[in-house]
Amino acid sequence: MENVVHSCRFCGKNLRRKARRCPSCGFDVPPPTPEGAPGPSVVQPSAEDVALSEQLRPLQRKKYKFQVGGWVLFGPWFVATFYFAVTSTSSRNATFSGIFDVFGIFGLLLVGCCMILSLFFLHKSHQYAKEMKGFISTYVVAGMLAENFELTQYDPLSSLTEEQLIISQLQGWDRHTGNDFFQGKHRGISFTFSDVALFKKKKLDGRDDKVFEGQWLILDLHNKLPAPLMISTLETKGGFDKETKVQVQPEGLGDRFTVLTTSPHVVPQVLTPAFIEYLLTPNNLAGYTFSTHRPHVFFDRMQAHIGLYTWDDLFEPCANVRDIPALRERVQKEIDYIKRIIDGFLLTDGLFAVEGAD
Repeated sequence: MENVVHSCRFCGKNLRRKARRCPSCGFDVPPPTPEGAPGPSVVQPSAEDVALSEQLRPLQRKKYKFQVGGWVLFGPWFVATFYFAVTSTSSRNATFSGIFDVFGIFGLLLVGCCMILSLFFLHKSHQYAKEMKGFISTYVVAGMLAENFELTQYDPLSSLTEEQLIISQLQGWDRHTGNDFFQGKHRGISFTFSDVALFKKKKLDGRDDKVFEGQWLILDLHNKLPAPLMISTLETKGGFDKETKVQVQPEGLGDRFTVLTTSPHVVPQVLTPAFIEYLLTPNNLAGYTFSTHRPHVFFDRMQAHIGLYTWDDLFEPCANVRDIPALRERVQKEIDYIKRIIDGFLLTDGLFAVEGAD
């Protein structure tokens, strides 16, 4: 591992010498300092951050111990499952069958106990992870959200309601989960945000497939649209009346998006040249274009519903969660990303009355 020379200051993952972006968390890595040149300035943690780190230390240690213990205790269950999968009563040889007859009951009891303990340990690990999430949300994320937005509500363990998601007309899902629900204003625009995951139940085995995971924003329009409009790269089954919906292809948008509406007259009001350019221009903060996040956008006359399939969960504790300054920097980048999304939608024509605009 001689090529591994340093670690990511955001998530703690080992990085190779020429790495320019962390493969784990995706954030940029500062270039190496030339020999003889002064090193990068190091932000010394404040007394408050040092105190927070000390309070997080026992939670992180307990979470790790229970998590490791849970997976280790899962081992006997895997061994027993493999044994019964590759053998049967008729195919076991006499010696192996005899051993099983002697130790079978004891082995089954042992496997059962290991299984119960494993589930208990993993449950405890999950509880400590939730405690860490709540701690960071209370003492780090909440304050930073209040500094960047006119925050009115923040609940790290809540999500958008099913009714709010249904309005977006994105179909093909049965249930949802989410977290980091908050509401506020940015540049006078009222908005609601939440991390969201959508699931579709399989008909054959009843398991759930994750069909969407990312961020969801709802922006309140200041001026009512005369007709609904959908811009999407995701699967949109239905959404409009089959007899009235019209698919349009605005000039300059290319074939990356599907645009549906009940009245083509609303298209120029939403898809202005500036807004189209925003949709297709790389996002300097995240390194992606808006379209690579597979967005689903639905204007329902009074609101804009925005779903971004990023396969990511914002404001979550990273591996080196005790590095509070690095955590604050990562959270600020995620907040800036949300602000950039809202700013992009202000490029539409007259849908929002922006504070401070001429």
